[in-house]
Amino acid sequence: MGDARCKRRMSRIAHCTTPLREHYTDTHGYTEHIFGLCYLLGYAFMPRIRDLKDQQLYKIERGRSYGCLDPLFRGGIDSALIQTQWDALVRVAASLRNRTAPAHVVVQRLAGGSPADRLATALTALGRVVKTIYILRYLH
Repeated sequence: MGDARCKRRMSRIAHCTTPLREHYTDTHGYTEHIFGLCYLLGYAFMPRIRDLKDQQLYKIERGRSYGCLDPLFRGGIDSALIQTQWDALVRVAASLRNRTAPAHVVVQRLAGGSPADRLATALTALGRVVKTIYILRYLH
């Protein structure tokens, strides 16, 4: 998934002046970060995902059973990390919405974050939740 494409896409979304509710893209235009950022900005991110069967879906509670859906899930979400980083995530979204930070810089910083970067990891976790919900709704 092209990092440059994601940066350009986020710049266009963040600086859109018309009311935007949904954003569509092809397979190469999405990352879990973009799912998370669009959610924080109040947009429904709706990419066309090729090879849907190969996508990883995540449980919000690792130990919880979802019955016949359990085989679909391959991992769990660190919801506590999202909670502890929530204020910082909202500040990032506000910076994008208010245009105080260029979207391409924000995406580059978060996408290039190390595993120790709690904010980038929380955004990835949030994006995984949103992506999982999107795919499950699509399959329904």
